[in-house]
Amino acid sequence: MIDSAAKTTGYGFSFGYIDDTGLQFGHGAGDRTIFKELPVQVNGTINADDAFELGSGTKGYTATAIMRLVDEGKIKLSDLAYLYTDGPMTAGWNQTMEKLFGPWGNKVTVRDLIFMQSGIGDYEIGTFDQDTLLNSHEVHDPMEPLVFMST
Repeated sequence: MIDSAAKTTGYGFSFGYIDDTGLQFGHGAGDRTIFKELPVQVNGTINADDAFELGSGTKGYTATAIMRLVDEGKIKLSDLAYLYTDGPMTAGWNQTMEKLFGPWGNKVTVRDLIFMQSGIGDYEIGTFDQDTLLNSHEVHDPMEPLVFMST
């Protein structure tokens, strides 16, 4: 199926799975570089050993989970985001929205975050992305950037 999707669309795809016992499975298909006009070309086809940063790939899942909570009446889009983020961020990394983004960080709503209109810029933290990809065989905590930012 993934091979067919790559051939039909011209895009590259990959997926992988690791269960609690360490059983691993992965597959990839399609060209690593789909736009030939890009200044950097990566030759070959995608395979199960290729590593990718998830980045934007998780935004849809996160927004869907949040909207389910909204539908269930557990949160509101107009709620201030720090009410939900500061507890876990403080417990795990001694960080808060205000510490990370200044006083206006406490004015950001849940709606602002999922609509990507919070004013929080995309972050590039030194060599964090590069280091993460170079150590792609490791399992990374999704909150590692906060630890990196606090040092």
